Amino acid sequence: MIFFLSDVFRFLFLFSVSLFLFREKKRVLTFFESLFSFFSQQREKKQTESFANALPDLLVAYCSFLRSGFNLYQSCELAAEESEGIVKRECEQIVYSVQLGSSLSDAFLQLAERRKHKEVEMFCQSVALFSKSGGDLSALFEELAQTLQRRRELAKKILQHTSQAKWQGIVLLCMPFFFLLGFLLFAPNYCAPFFESSLGNVFLGVIFFLEILGAFLLKKILKVPV
Repeated sequence: MIFFLSDVFRFLFLFSVSLFLFREKKRVLTFFESLFSFFSQQREKKQTESFANALPDLLVAYCSFLRSGFNLYQSCELAAEESEGIVKRECEQIVYSVQLGSSLSDAFLQLAERRKHKEVEMFCQSVALFSKSGGDLSALFEELAQTLQRRRELAKKILQHTSQAKWQGIVLLCMPFFFLLGFLLFAPNYCAPFFESSLGNVFLGVIFFLEILGAFLLKKILKVPV
């Protein structure tokens, strides 16, 4: 009898869920589409960051290939063969675009459109410009690789110097909430006016506003552009 009732309840629960999904299928589909879009954007962003981080090594490889006597298209083919991950896929995409009839400069500009990153756009636009003007690409790649490497070293130093101030700011922002929690647990009478009177509610609103403002200012101060 107990097993029979559990099966009945399980059936009713599944039937209710199915009925809800059928009635709200548009909203459910919209929700899952938004969720899928969010995760896809995060995945693309992670891949773009990975490609940008590998860009100095890719530039060094291009520079080596060009100085060995290969042209830029052949360098892309060699980079696609020797690389892996997102770098390999993007180099293969450049080669494939050229095989379909696009110019090499257009293939690199398409890469900049796919991977919207400041350093990637700078690299692709420089390649497109030098390909049309006929400049020394090996010297350009060497200079770009050194510039990007210096930027990463500078960003790492800035992160090391600002990490302590960041954690100090986080602790200071969290202290009012810890004090409020402590008073609620050990001396609730002292906190009652904040929740039971209109003036106390105003004070709580001001405190939350100042906390949000402090977090915003802290983020602005510690964010140093490189």
